[in-house]
Amino acid sequence: MTGSGRTRLSECRGSNTEGTYLAWKNCSAADPQQQWDVDEQLRVIGARQAEGMCVGVKGGVEQAGQRIRLENCDYSDAQRWHLY
Repeated sequence: MTGSGRTRLSECRGSNTEGTYLAWKNCSAADPQQQWDVDEQLRVIGARQAEGMCVGVKGGVEQAGQRIRLENCDYSDAQRWHLY
């Protein structure tokens, strides 16, 4: 997943545990914290270096400004994404 310009979604503080918030960082194709797997059928984004961890919204609250983080994959609506 790439963002605009030369940034990529990455884990803050280098942790890959549940509750770790995500942020935009400078790109590094070799950085495992910037490598993601997308399951288009289930519509989830998984952290490649952390098996069983998905990108989700804390508490499943959908509102502007809500931070996204790593969570144990439960495939709930809080972890399903529409990718365009």
